[in-house]
Amino acid sequence: MFVSIALLPCSCSEPTIERVTLQDRVSSMYSDFSDIAELGTVEYTVKQVIRGKSHTKIGERSLGSVGEKSILFGWMAYVKAGIDLNEFSEDDIEINEKTQSVYVTLPHAKILSVNIPPDSIKEIYHREGAFRGKFDAIERDNILDEGQDRLNEIIKTLSIQSEAEANTKLLFEDMLAQMGFERQNIHVRFGEENGFEEKMTSKTEEL
Repeated sequence: MFVSIALLPCSCSEPTIERVTLQDRVSSMYSDFSDIAELGTVEYTVKQVIRGKSHTKIGERSLGSVGEKSILFGWMAYVKAGIDLNEFSEDDIEINEKTQSVYVTLPHAKILSVNIPPDSIKEIYHREGAFRGKFDAIERDNILDEGQDRLNEIIKTLSIQSEAEANTKLLFEDMLAQMGFERQNIHVRFGEENGFEEKMTSKTEEL
């Protein structure tokens, strides 16, 4: 028995392999952030007590405790800080393929929100002298407004913005390291910090 085998020509092509560059990976990272307006990286909880007090006088003479009234409020304020991603663009990420380095310029961190939930505002104490009535709604609102002004002053004394920048920097360094960049080749700055211009200059010269 004879078996006839016909060999048919076949056209085979090599599979197409797309090279994903570091720039592609960074662009993908930026795309993940494109729908996010703000990136909060730290939140402080501030417990505050607000005191209001008023005195009644007849001429220059004080009526003492009978002409005095006071009130105390307490609230919990939640202060969030981070970066505004509307101030960040893909142009703020630069790649040096030759040295496998990445340079990222981020906007400085700022206070993103101060939230005082209405249900956290509690009246702790109040006292009215014999010749004084209770605090009315307008007086209470004025006292709480003064408390808000005081809270803004307290926030200025906190290290929340510098902590937010430290956390944001670490976040970006971790993400870039996961993309394949060596830690020593990752350079993250905020605004126009001193010392980054020289690195950027040397990077350009290498290109």
